[in-house]
Amino acid sequence: MNLYDDYHKLMKEIYFLDSTIANLQWDQEVMMPTEASAFRSKQIAYLSSLSHQKFTSKSTGLLLEKLLGKDLTNEQQINVERSLYDYQIASQLSASFVEKRSELISASYSAWVNARANQDANIFLNAFEPLLDMKREEAELRGYQDHPYDAMLNLYDKGLRVKTLDPLFQTLDKELQVLISECEERQEDYRHILKAEVPQNTQWEFSLDILRKMKFDFNRGRQDISQHPFTISLSPHDIRLTTHSSEKHISPIIWGSIHEGGHALYEQGLPKSEYEGLPLGQAASLSIHESQARFWEVQIGKSIPFWNHLYPKLKQAYGSYAPKEDVRSFLKAMHFLSPNLIRTEADELHYHRHIIIRYDIEKKLLENQLQVDDLEAYWNQQYLDKMGLKVSSPNQGILQDVHWAHGGLGYFPTYTLGSIYAAELFAKMKKDLTRIEEDIAAMDFSRVLEWLNTKIFRHGRKYESLELMENILGHQPVSSKLTDIYRQKMDVLYK
Repeated sequence: MNLYDDYHKLMKEIYFLDSTIANLQWDQEVMMPTEASAFRSKQIAYLSSLSHQKFTSKSTGLLLEKLLGKDLTNEQQINVERSLYDYQIASQLSASFVEKRSELISASYSAWVNARANQDANIFLNAFEPLLDMKREEAELRGYQDHPYDAMLNLYDKGLRVKTLDPLFQTLDKELQVLISECEERQEDYRHILKAEVPQNTQWEFSLDILRKMKFDFNRGRQDISQHPFTISLSPHDIRLTTHSSEKHISPIIWGSIHEGGHALYEQGLPKSEYEGLPLGQAASLSIHESQARFWEVQIGKSIPFWNHLYPKLKQAYGSYAPKEDVRSFLKAMHFLSPNLIRTEADELHYHRHIIIRYDIEKKLLENQLQVDDLEAYWNQQYLDKMGLKVSSPNQGILQDVHWAHGGLGYFPTYTLGSIYAAELFAKMKKDLTRIEEDIAAMDFSRVLEWLNTKIFRHGRKYESLELMENILGHQPVSSKLTDIYRQKMDVLYK
């Protein structure tokens, strides 16, 4: 066995550990009884520490450094270089730190579920405070040039920094203000259509049908219900997504399933079996991952051709509970712009206002300008100042997202960055593939998936996010494409 074979064997062993942790995490959020949470947190913490020790051992570092000087194929070289980078990032933290952080994350998540059930933010905030302290410490251990938040951003998208996002978000916010003002002058309010009371099982079956039409492979994955939708890879042939539903609103499960379905299609499309446990079988970044979710949720799942086909199917599936209005009214309902409190239920444009609020809060938390004791009040004030809305309950406010309970500070910006990427990708796909909107109208996504596979899936982590996007587009992504596409849809709906 040569050195590269030794390396691949090690990476597979770590992958087995990490995928086992993923199985435990999926069960924790979907199936596990509440009384099992304390022991589950210990299981996950122990295995996380074991995986971390194995990957960050001196022998791993020596093996990777030796391989860099060997005669490797291009693909082997990329795998080793990416693994060495991961090793350097992981080595910034001790095994004991990782174990303790894992315990705090499990405790924080359990507290979040309990807090939502009791509509009491303090239950969560008391558990979140020590986790936040560890995240602040983690930023210092990892190091940064300008802002402690940079250390968190880099975990989700290599090289992403505050000095990049600040001007990007400022420009986008101005573009959003202009477009929202334009649309508010001519939009018609059909939102009552989305508030149809439909039995949850009926909605569930329809969501499964949408995923089938998207070509999600149920022989290699499944959908379940959870407190907060998510997608997780348990093995090369086991991709799980979750969604959630409301008996009083049909939107959450439809676009929740489409969004997570986009994540899941990316996971199913990656060459995981070919590169088991290796970087070339992994996603390029969280921003690219979110681009796939937002590509399907917004660019496909809220497009006019998509619903021209699917709306009659929805009416048939929902039967007597279905809206009586026509598809044009339904499209106007889903594109109605209005500030709201819940990020996942926001319209396409106000959605990014939600992200910018969280971005501002996370920066302040990481640089110690905002403390946990003041967090809920600050959140509520931001929504009053920037959305003109009063938060009436913590479930509509600080408890709505699971990300902080998972320690995921730095994740939220990838939603907007991914949305910008998604809009650019959709525009490029329309140029590359003639009559593609006819395919979408027929719910035939064969060419869409083939294009995504050629441009994104098959490359795994070969390229960093911006390099990958520039390779596809021929230029750097810009936020204006996102607003341009929305303006074009409104022009069609209100011509």
